[in-house]
Amino acid sequence: MTTDRFFTPEQFQQDIDYYRAQIITKALLDAELISLEEYHKMSELNAQSFSPFLVDIFPNTVDSTAVQR
Repeated sequence: MTTDRFFTPEQFQQDIDYYRAQIITKALLDAELISLEEYHKMSELNAQSFSPFLVDIFPNTVDSTAVQR
């Protein structure tokens, strides 16, 4: 049996850190401290920095059609 498909504690921590970073990024957008474009750039950087294992199942925290700047 291989362990390649198990979710390790390190992967779990990366996902938690990514999720927290996204919450902060969304709060900055909601407070109008960053633009939608900056939000998307920061989201990409968060994904690169934390390499979340479950990134594909995390909800999209912003509806691009609802935000107008």
